[in-house]
Amino acid sequence: MVELRGAGRLIHRGISSDRPELTTLISLIDSLETPEDQEEYHTWFSPLKLTPQSESHPALTEIVDYFMQETQGNRKEPHKSNLRRHWELVLLNLAIAVFQRRWLLVPLDNRAFKQGSILQQQGLSHGAMQTVIKHLNNQHWIKLHKGKLYAGRAKRSRVFPEKQLATHLYPLFLDIEQPFNPPYLVVGEPSEQWSSVVGELPEDHPEMEGMLAINEFLESHSWACKAPVVLRYKKDFLNEGRLYTPYQNLPDKRARIRMNTLIDGEPLCEVDFSANHLRLQLAVLAEQDAGEGPYEDICMEAQIFDRDKVKSFITVAMGANDRANAANSLRRNGVTTKEFEVLEAATLKRFPDASLFTAWTHQAQNLEGQILKRVLLQGIEKGVVCLPVHDAVAVQQQHADWAKEAMSDAWEEEVGMGVRPRLKVDYP
Repeated sequence: MVELRGAGRLIHRGISSDRPELTTLISLIDSLETPEDQEEYHTWFSPLKLTPQSESHPALTEIVDYFMQETQGNRKEPHKSNLRRHWELVLLNLAIAVFQRRWLLVPLDNRAFKQGSILQQQGLSHGAMQTVIKHLNNQHWIKLHKGKLYAGRAKRSRVFPEKQLATHLYPLFLDIEQPFNPPYLVVGEPSEQWSSVVGELPEDHPEMEGMLAINEFLESHSWACKAPVVLRYKKDFLNEGRLYTPYQNLPDKRARIRMNTLIDGEPLCEVDFSANHLRLQLAVLAEQDAGEGPYEDICMEAQIFDRDKVKSFITVAMGANDRANAANSLRRNGVTTKEFEVLEAATLKRFPDASLFTAWTHQAQNLEGQILKRVLLQGIEKGVVCLPVHDAVAVQQQHADWAKEAMSDAWEEEVGMGVRPRLKVDYP
């Protein structure tokens, strides 16, 4: 096995002296096993780059130089430059994958690079991508699970760095960003053809103008997995319109990686709505306040003193289209049939107007997206960087009180009904 000695010395010197926050993150990820190869632990290949002010450019150059010596062969320009670009992109994507603890989906099928595809438009080629991935796999720098036809559709190849490669990628992580290029509002999710459908709205539409303003403000700031914030509707403008940015994909349950990153070099916290989907439904459909601790109330009613189990029940029951699907889903996650029945009865006894098994989640996510967009726009006015995390925002710790007030006001403005939310602040 080959050792990347020169780059290794340069990189480790930077870790120990210049980036103490990186030392914390590395200690956290080193305690984790390789993620499971499941869809929830996959991430898309993206057009990444190092920030212009990054001090990691020499380290990236040295690593790429090393791999170019191994793979460039007799290539002449421009093919040599094209291969170098592929090495840079793959290594930067693998650096993000290490910290997100996600397998990187890589395009190895020639059809993914056909004329007019997003990959082809980005100047990527099947041959160069194959050269990079094949070399990394043959030299045992990565784990590779090859794609295949699965359940009637193609499944992309997935890669994850081995420890000996990850070590050389660590210092790059905090300085990687995606280009800030519109559209910032899309309808549809990335497909196996690496495309998405852009909502055809005029440029002066309030949704378009709002998202443009948010990203123009954020572009000059720094945070981990820096990328545009996109308002993404899953199917149409009535379904699951949530704010998305890759920062959300950093783990925070398996290990507190996301919470131990920084915004503009300062420690952050996350301000989170409590039991938000249940609160939104009761407020919108019944003009009711869910109280201080609705999950705890259901625990007491059901005599099942496991808040996480109650939360899982509410989450699934409000997202499912019917009772049977909800029961099957929860059974796979350790909720017995008896517990399901008890939790259902307890929920409806405590909250008779709650509507279960009606896919309410789709509407709730639309509301959450609009609420958080209001907060991010308020952040621009106050000069506060806000990063969306599903139904929460990450801000510098000094802005925690401001975020609580802004989120409460935005929730009430969007929902109305004279009901206010409950919020909590999570610190590293």
